Amino acid sequence: MNAQITNIWSNALKLIKDEVSELSFTTFMEPLKPVSGGTDFINLEVPADFIKASLEQRFYPLIKNAVNQASKRDYIVNFILPSETIFDKLDEPSGEAYEKTHLNSKYTFDTFIVGKNNRMAHAAAVAIADNLHNNSYNPFFLYGGSGLGKTHLMHAIGNYITKNNKSAKVLYVTSEEFTIEYISALRKNEFVQFRNKFRSVDLLLIDDIQFLGEKNSTIEEFFNTFNSLHQSNKQIIIASDRSPNELSFFDERLRSRFQCGLVSDVQKPDYETKIAILRKKSEDEGFIIPDEVYEYISKNVGTNIRELEGALNQILIYSKMSSADLSLETAKEALKHITENKNSQKTITPKSIIDVVSRYFDTRPEDIKSDKRSRNISMSRQVSMYLCRELINMSFPEIGKEFGGKHHTSVMTACTNIDKKKREDKFLDTSINDIVDLVKI
Repeated sequence: MNAQITNIWSNALKLIKDEVSELSFTTFMEPLKPVSGGTDFINLEVPADFIKASLEQRFYPLIKNAVNQASKRDYIVNFILPSETIFDKLDEPSGEAYEKTHLNSKYTFDTFIVGKNNRMAHAAAVAIADNLHNNSYNPFFLYGGSGLGKTHLMHAIGNYITKNNKSAKVLYVTSEEFTIEYISALRKNEFVQFRNKFRSVDLLLIDDIQFLGEKNSTIEEFFNTFNSLHQSNKQIIIASDRSPNELSFFDERLRSRFQCGLVSDVQKPDYETKIAILRKKSEDEGFIIPDEVYEYISKNVGTNIRELEGALNQILIYSKMSSADLSLETAKEALKHITENKNSQKTITPKSIIDVVSRYFDTRPEDIKSDKRSRNISMSRQVSMYLCRELINMSFPEIGKEFGGKHHTSVMTACTNIDKKKREDKFLDTSINDIVDLVKI
């Protein structure tokens, strides 16, 4: 263990202690143990999975900021369980740089719950894992909302290949990590090492590609890396919160490359899949929970896997701290702050969005749903479609049906246009923010 990392964490803890309650500090912070680190990352070992989830959901910004203050550097903080495997030093020509990227050993195909929402994506992931150089699926572009299992699938592919093909070089990074390493390579004049690292792998998995947007030089380097790997028949897997067509901040040449292999979306889990996800998680952690608790969470909490598991973790923590049984009553009490807030919020519907937009732009709701193409009506229609996508996460076909049977490609074009225009037009951006506020009232 690097003594410097230990010292940084010790000083960070002192800063954190002043920012959280004594109970939170003893429950979540004191058990953390620095186990490894490098020039710009630190790995903290977490004793239990439910504590890890709470740290990621509630405390990550606080911990990262404290570490950065203590070190006077920009560190990435990773939370790992004792059972997790960190894959370090994949291919470092210089012999000096540390590999901060990792595969999480708990994210496997065995722990992934397959439902109607992700069946196609899962099948493609398995096909790639079984045949790494299946060029028909290269690149594999996964997209969908946050917390729906895209990262899990990426790690599952990487873990399967690492286990069954010892000679394969696998590298998982987020777009943020790619950017940080690229900038560091420029600053340290280690560009050859950077390129060797990213272009010598058999499988590159890059997560949250949307955050690479508007970083022109980094995008150019990723474009060149992509081409180098693709031309060498190396597998590339990319994840994003939106489809390639919606990545309007990337130029057409890169968007077209994202679509030259297989594009698959991951949607929100249905009720049955939610139940299966919760049951699998509790069984894996050794908890016996009544079915009525799973049903209560599924009906009342969130639409993505992260929110579901977060709710289950809150129930487990509440039960442990209050010595209460894992019952429906305990679940209701533990999640009271979520359900009460949910019930007090206005439900946003396509109709409520269209009504507000029509008043804002002085049009009629029926005109927005029509085929009329005057400038004001077209703008109202596109903004309404965009907000249906952004605020209530409707699919393109669902939005098209709501707007008089429009084809999903027309909806996609409308959403892409608004996303691009609001970045360029401050007045439109302000108008959309005003509409969002009105919709939520």
